[in-house]
Amino acid sequence: MEVSQDYIQQVKKRLTDFPILVECFNQEWLNKNILSPKRTYKIHFLFWILLDEHHCKSLVSYLSILANKLTNFKSLINKIKTNPDRYNFLAILTEIEVLAFYKTLENEKFKVEYEPKIENQTRKCDIRITFEGKSIFLEILRIVDDEIEMNFEEIRNSIREKIDDLQNNKYLISFGIRENFSKEYIDPFVTFVEDLISKKQIIPKEKYDFKINEAEIGDVHFSENPADTKGHVVGFHGPVRVYNDAGRLKNKILDKVKQMPKGETGIVITNLSHLGTDFVDIEDAFFGQSAVSFSIGGKDSQWVRLQNGVIHSEDGKYINLVVGFTDYNYKNRKKYPNPNSINSLKTEIINIL
Repeated sequence: MEVSQDYIQQVKKRLTDFPILVECFNQEWLNKNILSPKRTYKIHFLFWILLDEHHCKSLVSYLSILANKLTNFKSLINKIKTNPDRYNFLAILTEIEVLAFYKTLENEKFKVEYEPKIENQTRKCDIRITFEGKSIFLEILRIVDDEIEMNFEEIRNSIREKIDDLQNNKYLISFGIRENFSKEYIDPFVTFVEDLISKKQIIPKEKYDFKINEAEIGDVHFSENPADTKGHVVGFHGPVRVYNDAGRLKNKILDKVKQMPKGETGIVITNLSHLGTDFVDIEDAFFGQSAVSFSIGGKDSQWVRLQNGVIHSEDGKYINLVVGFTDYNYKNRKKYPNPNSINSLKTEIINIL
């Protein structure tokens, strides 16, 4: 299903209302990647940010700050252009928000650099703050869907595209996949859908199960198309999964240590603006998971933390502070100092950060 012309006109209006967007991305690139009709799941994710008034104004605010204050601003814009998918784009958007926030605080003793070159370091660090001559390295992460979910999204999008390309389809289609659905089943599943359409015996709203070796791994529903136009996919679901966000967050924080110069002051900033993720997850990831401890006989109990957090890991000592925020609002962040860090931060700089 292609992006509607109404949506494209709304984005065109945003570009007219905020000329800095055209200045940053240039009209030719915008015409090709944002304003030309594409399927909803193939268009550059910047399109959806511009379509949403609140997110668009926030982006304009950040770019207005960085365009005048960031020496490698063009590199940042190129990074946005070359990362059209949702996962990478939103990670960059988090970097932009944090970077713009600290750039507004810049003064003679507080300097901010984006992706600075670091001696004897192959991987780039996101941000370096120099405070009174001391370097502080910031790594930014956004808790997003894990690799398994990203794989399922790729499968769903591929199914969606192939079904949308079916020439004989007049129905509105929704489909579901199970945890045991792999990429090798995409074409057989689409063939299954195509065969159902060809037989012309479809009962609208009936669930048709797709099986491999008697195991149900997917399903499809058909609805009448009131517009009497070519049919397409209108929805999908599954598979249902249970996340361990604290565990994933712990691994991601420790992975960021590898991008920091060892022995230096390191801070990890975490965007928790993700469905089902909250400050409880960051506290469990950093300080250890909370658990109930019962006394002998089970009459008394108390909440304790297990010794399995970032601060208990060997590499955890290189992280001085973890900062978390939600709802894409960095001003309302929470800070968690590491009691086991090899370096200490002055209260003055913690207050600023």
